Amino acid sequence: MDTSSITTSVSTIRLVQSSVLHWTYHPGAVVSLEAAEEEVKAIETYLKDCGVQHVRLLIDIRPIRSISRKARALFSSEAISEKFVIALGLVIKGPVSRMIGNFYLNWNQPMHPTRLFNALAPATQWLESQTRESDRFSPSVNKAI
Repeated sequence: MDTSSITTSVSTIRLVQSSVLHWTYHPGAVVSLEAAEEEVKAIETYLKDCGVQHVRLLIDIRPIRSISRKARALFSSEAISEKFVIALGLVIKGPVSRMIGNFYLNWNQPMHPTRLFNALAPATQWLESQTRESDRFSPSVNKAI
């Protein structure tokens, strides 16, 4: 498998550093539970092929149109968090991605440290400071903007 990047029906994913996974949604993506399950399986395979177990997720949700409640629940589940997530930085812009990001933080309450950002650089900087044990399972670490 080419480990430079993978593409699913709704996103493109690539390992940009040894433990930062840059995940960008395609313009107008509609993320259903089925699409979310496809992404999780693709990421599991990709990380295995890259020889990486846990990553910091940098997810650019600016182009997304919508994400279902079930997909958000899957992404925030303890099983997914424990499986491969160290921390999550969501990059947002505009009312749609801001609403999706805030719903994810406030309703789904992810088990891993999560923050919303308006740009990639500060999200990357924050992610690089996170370790597997950083504020794990602490609701106060999850910050909406």
